[in-house]
This record gives sequence, structure tokens and C-alpha cells, in this order.
Amino acid sequence: MGAYPVNIFEACGNTTGVTWTPTSTQWSYSGPQVSLELYVRASPCGTSCSALEMCAFDGTDYACVDRNECAVGTDTCDASAICTNTTSGAGFTCACVPPATGDGTTCTCPAGRAGVGCTVATTCVGVLTRDGATPSGLVTVDPDGNGPLPPSDVYCDTVTDGGGWMLIASAGTGGMDASSAGVPMPGEDEYQPTAVMRALAASSERVRINTRGNLAEHVTSTRNSVPIQNYRSGIAAYANPGEYDGGHWSGPRAGNLWFGCGGGATYPSSVYWACGNADGLHFVSNTSQWSLGEAATPLEFWMREEPCGAGCATGSTCALVGRAFQCVDQNECLLGTDDCAAEATCTNTLGGFTCACPAGYTGDGRTCADVDECATLPDPCPGQTCVNTLSSYSCN
Repeated sequence: MGAYPVNIFEACGNTTGVTWTPTSTQWSYSGPQVSLELYVRASPCGTSCSALEMCAFDGTDYACVDRNECAVGTDTCDASAICTNTTSGAGFTCACVPPATGDGTTCTCPAGRAGVGCTVATTCVGVLTRDGATPSGLVTVDPDGNGPLPPSDVYCDTVTDGGGWMLIASAGTGGMDASSAGVPMPGEDEYQPTAVMRALAASSERVRINTRGNLAEHVTSTRNSVPIQNYRSGIAAYANPGEYDGGHWSGPRAGNLWFGCGGGATYPSSVYWACGNADGLHFVSNTSQWSLGEAATPLEFWMREEPCGAGCATGSTCALVGRAFQCVDQNECLLGTDDCAAEATCTNTLGGFTCACPAGYTGDGRTCADVDECATLPDPCPGQTCVNTLSSYSCN
């Protein structure tokens, strides 16, 4: 091995070692040639600093100074703890921030709270934006936030229409009187207690009623319309016939939502009472029926906070992205919800799509017709017989 400046560093044939010789500058024998530089310095702090210190320039000179583990992020404190720098021991201490409890390296939040700072989620949407994507199932919320109600479990549908729906009541054919107060689950005859329902309604903006296990049979209220306002007061969907408006509802079963009698009908005895109208929804004490002319059927009653506020524009849908709900473009071409002709090419655009007929066809993309080249082209087959084919022609 040669001396400086012939050789700076040679890893003695080790394939992963740095080589700096007259013929090669490489971080490893198997790597590419690179440009290397050599610097030297005197040890700025003289003798080595202790494990809790670091060598730093204070503006005048170099000195061993305390290594602030909290500031440089080398501490092991929980995200819900405060890190305090020290000059002894491990170099720092950790203390959970109330209401979290623990030794500081691990902090546990009270029921109904989670995440950094043990934040409160009052709705299922709040849980999703705090914790991210979560499968449908039971979650713990604090219905009235810092109010007197204790945390409560609620079944959360995280899939339907973007997710965030909370199951308030599930009743069989015998109606609400055949159900019991508790934590309703799909398929069970239970309902949230009135105080919990009202607190959840206070943070919610829409309601949904559907046949148990069949979302195709449902109605959904418009945002902050009369039904959710009445539920906040513990009243059924309508307090009197004058409050009813067909524009409050949408969905395949909206035709069954006739005016409600009101007259003191309250939850949990009544969710929706169509006043004996034969075609109207009766989700009441003794029955669950979309209309009195149909057989009784188990029904479910849901609420949710609107995850995307005022909603999304046509061509986009509300979806959870990370820990935030956003309006995202809906690819109609991939979903098959476009109305392009079978022969056409569908191209997705922001908020919509376009359709284009292929060569050899004419039309707007939603309808495409084959072009008869034999009839439209000037003498396409001189001296031969022109035979039209789909999107083209042949000469015989």
C-alpha cells in the first residue's frame, strides 16, 4: 500500500469498502466512480464530551454542552407526554399530559378519547378524522364532548356513502317497544338511550332509515333539515303535519315518507309516524313498516355528521384520505357509470368524463354508428367491389 498522496484509503479488496487510490475513487468496489474530498480538523472540544453532551460552537468557542434530547427528538416520550430536558440520568424525563395517565413513555387516554392530547371524538366522523381508516364496528365516542354524559359505544358504518354513519336504533317487526335500550348492532333489536341519541343528533346533520341488511331500501334526509332538528329535541321526525316537506328526503323509499302526525310523538317510541297513512312509513312503538300495505320489516335508524360539509360537486365523491375527508374525483370510466357507447372510448376528466367514437364510426360518443365507406368515399375500390365492414371496408 502506498503512502499519501498516492493512496488516501484502500479497503484491501473488500467489495463494500471505500477505495481512494491513483486509479479509483469509489465508496465500494461494486459502486460507481465518484469525486471524493478529504478534510481534516483539530478536535474542537479537545477531549471527548460525555454521553449527555455534544460539542457545539457557542459563538465564541467550541465547548461540550448539554444534549437536549427533547429538542433534537432523541427522547422516548409518548406523543401525549411532555419531555423535560435534564443533565443527569437519561438526559430527559417524560410526564403524561392529563387526562392521559402512565409513566410518560407510555400514556393511556380515558375512554372516548385518543390520539395526541387525548382528543374527544363526539361522532363517528370525528373518530375517522382522528384515527384514520377504521373498519365498520363499535367505536367509543363522547356524545356531548365535555358535557355530563359519559363516553358511549356506538356502531359506526365506515363504508356507506363515504362512511361515518352511527346506528341509533334497530327494530324488528314488533317495532320500538320490542327493542331495548343499549348499544344497537346490525341485526339486533336495540336503541340508544334518549339522552345519547339527542347528544349524537346535536353533532349530526343527516339521518338515514333503511331496511335492516338492505341498503337499497333507504331514505336519507337533506342536511340540517327539520327531521334532524327534531331528533335533537327528542321528538320524532315531524312534530306536526305542517312541518313535512317531501324535499327533506331522497332515496328509493322517499315516496313512503308522508306527513307525520306529531302530536307529542317522541323517541324512542316513535322514529317516524306517517299518521296511519296506508302508503306511509311507520317506524313506531308497535310496528316497523315502509307502508301499512306492506308486511312489517326490520328497520334501522342512523345519523351522521356530514364529512364533506356542504357535499361534493357532481362527478366527485366524499372519501376519507388519510385523516381528512375530501371530495375526490369519481372515475366514471372505471366504475362503469359512464353512458358512452360500447364502441366508444371513455376518458375520465375532473368531475366528469368524455366519450369519443373510434375511427370508422360517427357520432357523439354516446351513440356511435358505423361509417359506410363504400357509400361515402369517392370510388374507394377502383375496378373492384367495395364491401363495407365494421369501422372499415374491403375491396374484392
